[in-house]
Amino acid sequence: MITRSAMKKSYYLPIVYGLLFISIFISAYSQTDVNRKPNNKYLSSEKKLKTKTTMNISKYGLDDDIRITYSYNHLGDTISVVTEECYYQQKGIYNWKYRDKSWAGIDKVSYTYDGNSLVEKLFYDYEDYQTLAFKKQLLYFYNKMMWVDKVKQYEYDKNLVLYLSAISYISYNDNGDTTEIKTDEYYFDDSVNVYSSSRIYCEYNEHGLKTLEKYDNKYFDGWFEKTRAEYTYDNRNNLTRMEYSEFSEPQLMETYTYEDNKVIESSFYIWNSYKKAWELSEKVVYTYDIDGKLDKEKNSKYDISNNELVSDNNTEYSYDENGNMIQKLITRIYYKLLEKQDRKFTYEYDNRNRMVGFSEYQYNNTYDVWDIEDGATWQFNSLGLIKEYNYLYKRVSELGNNDKNFYEYDPNDRLAYQEEYSWNGYIWEINKETDYTYNENGLLKLELYYTYERGRKSLPYKTEYLYNNSGNLIERKNYRTEDDAWMERIINSYEYDENGFIVLEKHKNIDFNNHYRYDYFNNSFGLPDSIYISKFEDEWINSSKHIFNYDEKQREISKTIVIFDSETSIYNKHSRYEYFYNDKDMYDSLQYFQFSNEWNLKVKLDYFYEYDINGRLFVERSKIFGSDKDFERIIYEYLEPTDVREISNGTNVISISPNPATDYIFIRINDSEGKNAQIKVFDIYGDCVLSKEFNANSSEMLLTIPTEGLSSGIYTCSFISESKTASVKVVVIK
Repeated sequence: MITRSAMKKSYYLPIVYGLLFISIFISAYSQTDVNRKPNNKYLSSEKKLKTKTTMNISKYGLDDDIRITYSYNHLGDTISVVTEECYYQQKGIYNWKYRDKSWAGIDKVSYTYDGNSLVEKLFYDYEDYQTLAFKKQLLYFYNKMMWVDKVKQYEYDKNLVLYLSAISYISYNDNGDTTEIKTDEYYFDDSVNVYSSSRIYCEYNEHGLKTLEKYDNKYFDGWFEKTRAEYTYDNRNNLTRMEYSEFSEPQLMETYTYEDNKVIESSFYIWNSYKKAWELSEKVVYTYDIDGKLDKEKNSKYDISNNELVSDNNTEYSYDENGNMIQKLITRIYYKLLEKQDRKFTYEYDNRNRMVGFSEYQYNNTYDVWDIEDGATWQFNSLGLIKEYNYLYKRVSELGNNDKNFYEYDPNDRLAYQEEYSWNGYIWEINKETDYTYNENGLLKLELYYTYERGRKSLPYKTEYLYNNSGNLIERKNYRTEDDAWMERIINSYEYDENGFIVLEKHKNIDFNNHYRYDYFNNSFGLPDSIYISKFEDEWINSSKHIFNYDEKQREISKTIVIFDSETSIYNKHSRYEYFYNDKDMYDSLQYFQFSNEWNLKVKLDYFYEYDINGRLFVERSKIFGSDKDFERIIYEYLEPTDVREISNGTNVISISPNPATDYIFIRINDSEGKNAQIKVFDIYGDCVLSKEFNANSSEMLLTIPTEGLSSGIYTCSFISESKTASVKVVVIK
């Protein structure tokens, strides 16, 4: 099915005309930030996304290696997102591109929350790929439904002088669709201040699909339409027509034709203002194979001045028996130049359907052969980790490796060393090397890396991690090198009580002189009864307080957020959340706000769950009470193990006694085929704190695990063998 995303020429849309920042407002705001389930991370070993690296392979190889790094606060909220890239340099008389494999900063976004609501976003750019420069601030305000109804924006120049102030007012229909965004902007200049006002207005059909989007500017006391886009759909909600106009004059039109709910033709038209008629500019025809996969694509372009066919691009696709695309053949015909060009792309996969090879060819009409232009190969180890990466690029008449990465892992499958190289046409040149060091308990201790330019080694960068005797992280420092000395940039510190539960968390950014702290007051299970949040401005200033309650299973059942009033020096109740569970999952959540000293219900959410054949959560849906539409839908995907094992709930394979345990944990194992087996103990954060290997030589075994070095808390004890895995919970009380 083709939806609005089928409109490839997104630059037609009105948002291009000066309202790009409004799209940031909308994309930055998510109602899941407002009404989300309690994290309960203290009872889960689920790992959050740490980094996401995207490799974009094109004609010139890896055009953009983009790495996004995420950081979270103690409640699981995203507090920063850092984007980096591997940038290019130019070399040689052929202007040949080679890759400097150093990660260079692009931008950073930090988030601030008031309870469960996002209230502020700060945007930074990296100047010279290293120095953070503050650029923009967004402030969010909410209505009674906890939808964003107002956004304030402030933008600054490189000298931190305010040059833009804007405020947007957002309206919704009963279904929560955005119907209007009205924006007032103020530009500050040395000589004059400029004010402007604009708005985006949207309409929707009964299925919630947008039928109209227009952009207006305000002149004096009246609104004048600048751009308009109208959308038409068929009875299956497929987009069939889009018309775009400027100042009431038609400009562009797209049409789509479908068969069996698949697009078979798309056409693009340009308005001829002299003839007052639409003229065809481009047409694409799609055909599919018997399995419904795209088989052929014909793209025809026309000269609108005389309606003559200019060129045809014919693309044919081939697939293997697993549905993986293995070849794409493109034939380009230029009729005016009487020229034909053929290009071919081939793809290779391993037995796990992972792409391991890519090649691009250009047909040589003179010698009637295919000349290879580009290529890339990947090699994986037995655990699915990339062991070696090679990029091939044709320079003049030679095919050579331009990029090569090597990865080394320690015996525990942890990344230990990484080297990144580029081929300069004569020799391999190293671009970057990174060492990862772990302490005796297997915890990351140091990240140290260098970059190279033409064989010259840069000054190092490093991040140090420090833990206490119980393996809890107590300090993390980030350094850069300056004047032959290590310069601290960011310092995070953590303090724990005698049971190993966190009681204090501090974050200090030296570059920007930001300093925050979180004071925890925990119950006997290490879960916070309350958290006090404060910031440092010459002295510590109270900001807010979160108060929690739990059921007998230590699941969060309520949270109350109170805001500190600096004028009265008291905490005022702001909002409250209540959560309801059955034996397995949460099925209801209620959110209240306080008005006239009474709690008033904001939103009631109902939750629904689906599980796969292995009992793993597959789909989670939530609905606003009384609504037929999903408020939120989450689909979970899991990494499959490299081998097939039987998954057990643990009760028939291993048993724990005593539970709770004090000095020792006695583990009884019922598995006569437990060859090359392991017992691993994980803490509430999902980190392995203890591991023991053994071979089961009888149908029943008894292992003794001392709790020395383990603090009080809840742990997961996992049995892992060649044939099965099993896990049970155990509570340790010291």
